[in-house]
Amino acid sequence: MSNRSPLLLASIFRYISGVNTMIIRCPSPAVCLTALLAFACPAIANLIPNGNFEDGKENWNLWIPPESEDADCEFYVTDESPHSGKACAELSSLAKARYTIAAKRYEDGEVVPGKRYRLTYWIRMAENLDAKGPPYFLVRFMLLGENSEPIAGARALIIGLDGKYTIQALQGKLRLNELSAERPTTWTKVESVFEVPINSGATRLDRPGFFAMFIQGSIFLDDISLEEVDDSVTLSPSYP
Repeated sequence: MSNRSPLLLASIFRYISGVNTMIIRCPSPAVCLTALLAFACPAIANLIPNGNFEDGKENWNLWIPPESEDADCEFYVTDESPHSGKACAELSSLAKARYTIAAKRYEDGEVVPGKRYRLTYWIRMAENLDAKGPPYFLVRFMLLGENSEPIAGARALIIGLDGKYTIQALQGKLRLNELSAERPTTWTKVESVFEVPINSGATRLDRPGFFAMFIQGSIFLDDISLEEVDDSVTLSPSYP
């Protein structure tokens, strides 16, 4: 191949259906290789829209349970030192409170038992934050049945700051002592790979809620993602 005619380099991409064919002229072999790799290895879709809060509060709700209504719980989108981009979420309360921000919807589908998922987010807490004790923060997915109501016992999948997860009934005392980790005062990545058993009685998982657990002060969140992965990805530690 002549170096004087790099534009003659062409690559053929066939769609999965095998019906359509597209010919692209590349300016150089390196560019062509990059295009081939991008086509062969597409980015994994994030099931949570606006997980980076660049579109403000779009797709997010604040929920305050009755016992925390007097704690002045707030949800902001701020430009105060985000992990990436120009914005991040801030959860703040003037007294120790339990409250959450929850995603309103998933992108293109549902989260269902029998499949494996990876949740990733970045978190930091104000250094002067006051807390009742661990766990300081957790993520909760309610398990829903055929009628989109919580299954018997109001069971939920709960993920701690250390990435460990558990499935427990919310009716009764929760055993969350194993979901413990140091309070992150600088941006810290939390990652958990989980799977709800197909015989759990659930047909799908509700949108995740990100819970401050009896905390006074500010928590910052950014770059939240939830993606389906295959069975070759190792599950995070769990406990019954």
